[in-house]
Amino acid sequence: MKILIQDPYEFYHDGLKHFFMEIFFGRIAKKISFLTPHSQQNFDKADIAVISLAPGEHLMCFPELQNRKTGIIIGLIDEVIDSPSDLPFCIARIIFIHRQDSLSTIKEKVLTAWRESRKQKIQYGKALCFHCPQKVLTRQQRRIMSFICQGITTSEIAHNMSISEKTLYVHKCIIRKKFNLRTNHALFCFLQKLAGKNSQQIYLRPVPLNT
Repeated sequence: MKILIQDPYEFYHDGLKHFFMEIFFGRIAKKISFLTPHSQQNFDKADIAVISLAPGEHLMCFPELQNRKTGIIIGLIDEVIDSPSDLPFCIARIIFIHRQDSLSTIKEKVLTAWRESRKQKIQYGKALCFHCPQKVLTRQQRRIMSFICQGITTSEIAHNMSISEKTLYVHKCIIRKKFNLRTNHALFCFLQKLAGKNSQQIYLRPVPLNT
């Protein structure tokens, strides 16, 4: 069994390793290997892929998961997910595990998902992307979010984009509603995560003022 864990919290990461060894080794798998680095190749061949999700991130595209044919995907979350029906096709069968979930709850979720995954292969692939319900940022929204992520003030952003501060506030509210971001902190965490993504649709590169 091959397992990939993508999580920035070292102690939680190590805890997951021990957890997987305890529930799978000797019972379901004779050998367990933990894959590094977090490359496309390793995502493709991992039987279990664990990803850490920022608020709102679960509504966006995950290109690194599009080629997976089998296995399960586990999403680590800090907030309750309200609308799992809106998930992109590439993570349609993801298991959400809240970081505060008990070990017994996590064990039940993982083992149930593992048994289900043995019954049929995942049918994702890029051919389904055209009809995918994933959420995307418009060009203007990406520009606004990039300014915010850089710490540029509201007045500076509004002046640079030739819009009022009230209009800018409306744009922020639209984005927060689109990705179910309840607080400004959730919005900031969302932006920080997007800044590190490589997908052309969601890449949030720094944008200089007066461009």
